[in-house]
Amino acid sequence: MITIVHPFHPDNGKSYECIERIQTKLGERVRCLDQDGKLRIFPINITNLYITDFKEVSDQGDCKTSVDDLLTLKELVDALMSSHECK
Repeated sequence: MITIVHPFHPDNGKSYECIERIQTKLGERVRCLDQDGKLRIFPINITNLYITDFKEVSDQGDCKTSVDDLLTLKELVDALMSSHECK
């Protein structure tokens, strides 16, 4: 299953059965089936399968960090703070 995660895409939040990832002249795509069995093709970068590399993110000037990553970072910082006296 894949989920459309692009905030402005009309299918944002919808999930589809993933058939395959393909490479086209327009870039990487994912073929899916909707609930009616209709074939849908989406750019990979609007789905939850897309992993942005650090260079691409830094070139754009913004950083998208997941909530799970932020919570993990908070746990690490909390552990460091409790193991050392902060003055």
